[in-house]
Formats: sequence, C-alpha cells, structure tokens
Amino acid sequence: MKKKYAKMLVYGLVTVMLMSTLSGCSGCKDKTEENVTSEIVSEETTEELTEDVSEEVSETASEETSAETSEEVSEEVLEETTEEVSEETSVETSETPSEEVSEEPAYTVEPMSATMYAQRSVNVRKGPGTEYDRVGSLTTNQEVAVTGKASTGWYEISYNGEVAYVSNNYLGNEEVVVQPTPAPTTPSTPEATTPATPDAGTGGSASTSETTYSVYLEPGMLDLVNGHRTANGVPTLTWNSAKEQEALDRAKAISQNFSHAGCPANCENIAYSMGYGDANTFYVQYYNSPGHNGVMLHNDTLATSQTMVSATCVVNSGGINTYYNVLLIYKTYPSNSASWDWK
Repeated sequence: MKKKYAKMLVYGLVTVMLMSTLSGCSGCKDKTEENVTSEIVSEETTEELTEDVSEEVSETASEETSAETSEEVSEEVLEETTEEVSEETSVETSETPSEEVSEEPAYTVEPMSATMYAQRSVNVRKGPGTEYDRVGSLTTNQEVAVTGKASTGWYEISYNGEVAYVSNNYLGNEEVVVQPTPAPTTPSTPEATTPATPDAGTGGSASTSETTYSVYLEPGMLDLVNGHRTANGVPTLTWNSAKEQEALDRAKAISQNFSHAGCPANCENIAYSMGYGDANTFYVQYYNSPGHNGVMLHNDTLATSQTMVSATCVVNSGGINTYYNVLLIYKTYPSNSASWDWK
C-alpha cells in the first residue's frame, strides 16, 4: 500500500510538474506572440517613421535643391547679364574711338611764317575749304599773319587770336592798288522827282531835294568772279560787250523795282548797298549768299559759251547815295538747241 501510495504520489508530482511546464510554455508562447506583435508594430512604426523622415528629407532636399537651383539660375542670369553689359560696354567703348578717329581733319598743315595782305574782300573760315563754317572776313589790303599752308592750298592764319583759314587765291605778299569807282560811262539823264508835299497841319515847307540816277559798267566784277571760279575748278567767263547797254538799263530798272522781274539774262544776281558800293562790296554780298554764290559758279556744260556783264546804278536822294548792282550771265547754245529740252 505504501508503495502504491508512493507511486501515486510520484505520478501526482510528475503530473504537477508537467502541468507546470505546460503552463510555462503557454506563457512563453504568449510572450513570444507579444514580442512578435511588438516587433511588427515596431517595424511598422519604423517604416512609418522612415517614410515620414524620408518625406521630410525629400521635402527638405527638394526645397534645398529648389533654393540651390534658384541661386544657380540667379547666378547664371547675373553672369549672362554681366557678360551682356560687358559686351555692350566693350562695343560702345571700341566704337567711340573709331568715331573720334573718323572726325580727324582730312588735311595737313605745313608750318610757315609770313605777313600777307588780302587782295580783296574775302571770308575767313574754320577750316581750309568752303565747306567749313565762316568765322569772319578780311577787307581789301587787310594785313594778316600767315602761320601755315594746308594741303588743300589754303593759308592758315592767326585771326582774332585763333587759328583760321583763307583761300590762297585771296592773299598776296603786297598790298593792291584800289581803283576808284569808275566814272559813269553811259550816264542817264538826271530825273527829278516831284517835291515832297508836307504833312497836313504841320505848316512845314516843301522839300526841294531831288533824286538823281547815274549808271556805269562794273568791269572789275569779272576779275573777282573768274578768280572765284578758278579756285573752284569752274571755267572762266568772258565779258559780253554786246550786252553792256542791256546791263546799264537793267541796273537802273532794279533801282526802281528791286526784283528779278524782267531779267534779260539766263542768270542774274542783284544787290544794293547804302552809302558806298564798289565791285568788292557786291562780290562779298554774292559770295556770302549760297544762292548768289551758286550763280557766280554756274557752269552749263551743254552751252557753247558763257559770258557775263555787270553794271551799277547810283541813286542819290537828299545827298545820300544808294548803289544797286546787277550781274548778268548769258549762255549760248548750239544752233539745234531748239530741239532740246533745257528745263
């Protein structure tokens, strides 16, 4: 019996131990499941965190990349703009000297020192040619200091303390003898005007002054005009003796009606001067007027000859002289010119 009870006790203990072991394994299983679950949660959490971190990193990287890209674009734009400005500045800088170089005088001057005299009235200019601006004029026999001769032939002079130029055709080493105004060669009959009627109510006496007219040829004008034409490479003119009377009549006509109405020649210049008038006086007036200067230099290559004649009419009124000059240029054409259109 005791053995029987002893065996039962042993079996009971074994059973209890087995139960205990089974119970412990069951707990391990639960813990294992819990650990597995925990690891799964941990892995999910880690993946979520990783994704969040990845997204944040991506966003940050994107922002940084955008910022870097913007900075790079800005730097590239700045560099391109700087290069363009630099190129434009370079172009402008390189062009400026070129323009300045092109404005250099197209002539040279050989220094010299001499005292010369104006052979007749002539313009003084900024450069050695008629294309330069006029700065003044010289009168007949005016003394000037010549400081050089330009490659164009013009003289460089000292004029009012500055450098200026005069055509070499108008300066000489000696003074010229000025001829007095020639006496009338074909004087017209003096004509008296009707005495002036005093203003009503003034009680003044009537004026007894008379207006007289005298006309004469101006042959000195031919030399002046031909000197000017020669200096400009234009053929000279000859004096037209056959038209002398026509010039005298024309000079008187313009003194009474100062206009080109009734001009008998192909080209005409007219001018007047108060108090004094010789060939130089009128030549300078024509020379300084582009239109009148063009008439003096007129050259018709289709004409067989070109001639001129000049006359002056002196009008004396109340003791004051007014001089009226006319310069007429005539052109002769071939006999068959009637079939040509000269317009």
